[in-house]
Amino acid sequence: MGYGVAVLSYAAALILHEFAHAAVSEKLGYGLKNIHIAPYGVSIKGDYDYVKPSDEIKIAVAGPAANFVFWLLLTGAWWLFPSLYTPTHTIAEAGLFTAVINLLPVYPMDGGRVLHGMLLLRFSHKTASTISRIVAILASVAAVSVALTMIILGKNYTFATLAVFIIVSAAGENGGKYERIYSMNSRKKRLGGGLKVREILVGEDVTLLALFRMLKADVYTRFSVVDGSMNVMFVLTETELERLMPQFNCTDKVISVAKSI
Repeated sequence: MGYGVAVLSYAAALILHEFAHAAVSEKLGYGLKNIHIAPYGVSIKGDYDYVKPSDEIKIAVAGPAANFVFWLLLTGAWWLFPSLYTPTHTIAEAGLFTAVINLLPVYPMDGGRVLHGMLLLRFSHKTASTISRIVAILASVAAVSVALTMIILGKNYTFATLAVFIIVSAAGENGGKYERIYSMNSRKKRLGGGLKVREILVGEDVTLLALFRMLKADVYTRFSVVDGSMNVMFVLTETELERLMPQFNCTDKVISVAKSI
């Protein structure tokens, strides 16, 4: 239909975007559960009950950051080599547009994930989700207003499709799935260079979710569960925690798994 260059440019921008997400998530010890291709970007699905807020922010920012850096490199190259502008301006535009759109504070866009992660640093999961939903609704109202204005002025009818996408996203489920990478192969690779073991003392009232958030990809963790007198009641390893998580609610207290070890 005459848009082959644009399609390939946006495909390249999205591939770069998702490789950045995958690289950072793997470095932090997570793997993307699945990837959803949307009209204005690619979203990653994950279970944020198992992801530290700071990690959520880092993973979400990685995609747009990669697009911005690529755009800056290309625009900088134009100053040195003006002849590059013609063959590369479309892919540069695709990278910039992909980054900007994905930073909108609406789930499943990266901006919505960054907002959610920042809110979790100060508020409970319920409060953070509520605020995120309110911001998403306000963003959808703004998008519709802009779309209607453009239609009335006859400027840009295609912006209405973006407004519809934002509305659908705002009305959708605010969450997704990351899968922590602790496969046998991954462990064996780390064992080859030596894998540090750390021990953490926790109280019997600590939730399984709190324990899961303490896990790190570059060390093996053992939790010593102590009572009020600081006596060790039992030890829960990282492997046992991962095995037991599907059998319990993430809000269950660690003492509840004592009989299952």
